Amino acid sequence: VTSIMANESKDPVNTFTIGFDEPEFNEFSYADTIANKYNTNHHKIVINGADYFNNLKQLIKYKDAPLSVPNEVPLYIMSKELKKYITVVLSGEGADEIFAGYGRIFRSPYDLYRIQNIDSLDLSDDEKDKLCKYFIKKYIVDNFESDVDHFHSIYSYTSLLDKKAILNSSIPLDDIENDFLDKFIYLFNEIKNETYYNKMMYVFEKIHLVGLLQRLDTSTMAASIEARVPFVDHRLVEFAFSIPFKYKIKWCKDGGKYKSRVLMSNEISERYDIPKYILKKAYENELPKDILYRKKAGFPVPLHDWLGGKFRKYAKKILLSKAAKNRKIYNIDNIKKILDSDELHADHGFAMKIWMLVNLELFSREYFDN
Repeated sequence: VTSIMANESKDPVNTFTIGFDEPEFNEFSYADTIANKYNTNHHKIVINGADYFNNLKQLIKYKDAPLSVPNEVPLYIMSKELKKYITVVLSGEGADEIFAGYGRIFRSPYDLYRIQNIDSLDLSDDEKDKLCKYFIKKYIVDNFESDVDHFHSIYSYTSLLDKKAILNSSIPLDDIENDFLDKFIYLFNEIKNETYYNKMMYVFEKIHLVGLLQRLDTSTMAASIEARVPFVDHRLVEFAFSIPFKYKIKWCKDGGKYKSRVLMSNEISERYDIPKYILKKAYENELPKDILYRKKAGFPVPLHDWLGGKFRKYAKKILLSKAAKNRKIYNIDNIKKILDSDELHADHGFAMKIWMLVNLELFSREYFDN
């Protein structure tokens, strides 16, 4: 997006990136590379835990709903900074959904295919045993009845067992989970003759991308900024869906498929995949290779450093309060165990659970208690 805009503009364009005090959660060096190449007016925004939690409640109020992901808050903070310079911003949402940027997920049909066809695979008995063992370790079960059951198992931040552990037993979580599954079944059936890969991408366009666009819209409009997303121009989306999947995620040339024969998609993606291959190939002569072919990185927030550190008391004050206990939607005993655990500082998954609960409780206070 920056490349095209800079080449089309007579004047230097403004570019913005946001990061955290914790250097491992920053992508400033990559942003600097692009800013220097295209001579942009580049703005770096650094935030800390206090900045984050001071803006969390306000953004929930703007959204009229709990936040969907932790990085909505940094987007909101960045949008307030944008307002000092511009009123319209271009953003990159959509590229991962239409060009298969989520390698761990979009490669996972390969996991299911091998398990369901294990007898016909050209593998030794020892390799077949390893494949089965790795599959069970990742998915808990030894097989799935269908592709939609497999997809349902991976499309969640939190497993059903974990939800049952932190929420009150009176909440009909099984029914809620079945509602999600029914939605996936409906979408899979809309294109039932397509491959599993294409069904998965279709669901990501219909559900996941919608959530990202809502996130972007809330975060920017709360600061009176208009965000536009070139990758979701309908002409580009329609073209992208006509491209065979093999050109979206490609095996590395050094025998990647053979080396991956007993591995699961999460490890394959890290070592032997090139996600968004055709998009990267199109810009090989324009963008530096260390930008194009670096490992996939999301937009992580250092929740475990914050909620396992100086903001642990903040979370306890909210989740162990009388108001939270009276709400009868939380399993307070199990939540207290997580809040008291050393794992909260070491494990991002634990911190993510606490963030979800804090997010839900702040929303409940704003819209039910008031």
